[in-house]
Amino acid sequence: MLRSQDVLVVPSRWPEPWGLTVSEGQASGLVVLASDVGGIPEAIASPKHLFPAGDPHALARSLQELLDDRDAAAEHGRAARRYAEHHDWSLSWSFLAEHLAMADDGRPA
Repeated sequence: MLRSQDVLVVPSRWPEPWGLTVSEGQASGLVVLASDVGGIPEAIASPKHLFPAGDPHALARSLQELLDDRDAAAEHGRAARRYAEHHDWSLSWSFLAEHLAMADDGRPA
């Protein structure tokens, strides 16, 4: 169903620890517009696609920009897909494994 869309909007109003919906949308090749809260800024391919939580006018401006330049929007979707391919679970696992390997004082065990 995601792949049949052009844009995914994630208007979170609370600080989610990680925007899984953002990652799924990007992996599907969608431009993802999302609230600038919690872990979402770390998950999103482009900070240009963030808007302040609870600001419908900023979201509307972002949507209008995508409508005004459909070619750029399509390229943003392709870039989001590439970002998702390079930031998959193996990258997350390597970060987690690195932290698990550290001693309690933050030094390598």
